[in-house]
Amino acid sequence: DESDTMSRRINDDLAVFASGTDRLKLLVQMTETLPDDVWISELNVTGPAAMASGFTGTDVSGVIAALQTVSAPGSVQLNGPVTVDSLSGQNRFEVRMMLPGGAAP
Repeated sequence: DESDTMSRRINDDLAVFASGTDRLKLLVQMTETLPDDVWISELNVTGPAAMASGFTGTDVSGVIAALQTVSAPGSVQLNGPVTVDSLSGQNRFEVRMMLPGGAAP
């Protein structure tokens, strides 16, 4: 029935909007929490999990500690080695984390 189809589409659109507002909240929290010398170059959010890649001029452990405040407790983990970017001289990192309410990786 056309009415049921429209209702499903509206519900799907509302779900996409709701998940987008959670992502915006995450971006705001990360911006407010991370030190000024941290640059997030890529952020992927899939359900309750997030993967962030970026650069920092200081030790990556400070980035992980800051991200612990916006993620599920104890869920922030390095996802590979920390390398030094040859152009900027900054530490390049990739971390994965679970968002609050998600299961640990």
